Amino acid sequence: MLKTVREQFIAQHGDVACYMLCRNYERDLAIKNEFIPVCRKRQSRLVRKLKSYSYRAKSKIYRFIYGKNKPWYFAFPFEEIHRVIGELDAVLDVSGFAYADSWGAPMIQETNRLVDMCKARGVRFYFLPQAWGSFEQPEVARSLRKMLPKADKYYARDVVSRRHIAGALGVDDAVVPIAHDIVFSFRGNHSTGHVNGKLKRTGNRMLIGISPNLRVYEKAVGVDLENQYSQLLIKVIRYCVEKLNADVLLIPNETFPHQTTQRDDRYLCRLLYDHINQSDRCLIVDRYASAEEIKSYIGQLDVLVGSRFHALIFGFLQAVPVMAISWSHKYRELFALFEMEEFVLESDAINDISVVLAKLEYLITERKNVKERITKKLPALESDIDGLFRQLSV
Repeated sequence: MLKTVREQFIAQHGDVACYMLCRNYERDLAIKNEFIPVCRKRQSRLVRKLKSYSYRAKSKIYRFIYGKNKPWYFAFPFEEIHRVIGELDAVLDVSGFAYADSWGAPMIQETNRLVDMCKARGVRFYFLPQAWGSFEQPEVARSLRKMLPKADKYYARDVVSRRHIAGALGVDDAVVPIAHDIVFSFRGNHSTGHVNGKLKRTGNRMLIGISPNLRVYEKAVGVDLENQYSQLLIKVIRYCVEKLNADVLLIPNETFPHQTTQRDDRYLCRLLYDHINQSDRCLIVDRYASAEEIKSYIGQLDVLVGSRFHALIFGFLQAVPVMAISWSHKYRELFALFEMEEFVLESDAINDISVVLAKLEYLITERKNVKERITKKLPALESDIDGLFRQLSV
C-alpha cells in the first residue's frame, strides 16, 4: 500500500519525498524501497529484552484480570515525528484494518495523537480506503468520534465499513465517502521487483497457489499441525497434488525482515511444506519477498486460494481465478466488486473440507469465465483509484 501511494504521487508530481513510520527492524527495508524511515532510535539488545519481558508480563496480568488479550497498538515514535513534521505536506494513513473492536481503543487513541500533532502544524491528514468497525465497544466508538472528524478526508473501503463508521459517528451512511482499495492501481517497480520472482517449472501441470494467513491460524482451535486451519490447508494441498495432479505454491504475503523474531506467514507455510514433504510438487517462497515479487508469483498461477487480502487483490489485478477463506467482512466486499461472492468461504468452512474442495473444483471448471469477468471489471477500479489520488493532490 505504501508503494502504491508513492507511485501515485510520483506519477502526478514527479520526485516526491515519502516518509515511512516504521519499527527499527523495518528501517533498512524502508531505505531500500526509497522511503525515509521515521522510527525510534536503535536500542541495545538488553533494553529490547527487558521491554519484551515487561510487555509479556503486563499482557499476562491483563489477561488474568480481564480474561482476554491486552489490546495491541503500534506506539508511534513521536519524538522523531516532531523532528520531521515541518517537512511534511500531508500524512496518509494506510493501516488496512487497524481501527476495529478486535484491536480495541489504544490504536485509535495513538493515531488521534498524531492527527492532533498534524492539525497543530497545518499538515493535512488523510485516512485512505480501509476496513473499519464494527465499533460495538463504547470506548472504541468514543475514540473514533474524537479522531475521525478531524481528518481532512477519510474513506471506507466497503459498504459494511461505511455503515460501521456512520453508526459510530451518528450520521447517515451517504455522508461517509467510499473508495476502492488503492492497491488496485499498484504497478510495481519492475526493474527491481522481478529479479527473484520467476518460477522454474517442469512439466505442464496446473499450478495452484495458497496464500495462508497467520491471523486465521491464530483464531482457529489447536496448535501447529493440529490447528484446524492447518489441517484444512494440508487437505487442500494433498487434494491438489493427488487428485488434481497439480503443483502447489505456498506464498507468504505478510513477511518481516530477518532482523525480527516475530512470526509471520512463513511460519505457517514452512509448517505445511515440511509436513507435505514433496518438494517436487509442493513449492514454497521461503524468504522475505517484495510486493513486486509476490505479485509476480501470483501472476504465474492458474488458481489462487487465499486468506490474505492483498494477495487476493494481486490475483484480481492479473485476472487469476481466486477463492477466499475469509475471516472478515472485507473479503466478501472485495469479491462483490467482481460479482464473485460465491467464491468466498467463511472461516467456519474449516470444519467441512468437502465444501472447500467442491468450491475449488468449481472455480477450476469456471476459470475461463472468471478470468473474463475479472478483466471486464478491472479498468474501472484502476481509474477510480487514479481519480482518488488526483483529488488528494488538489
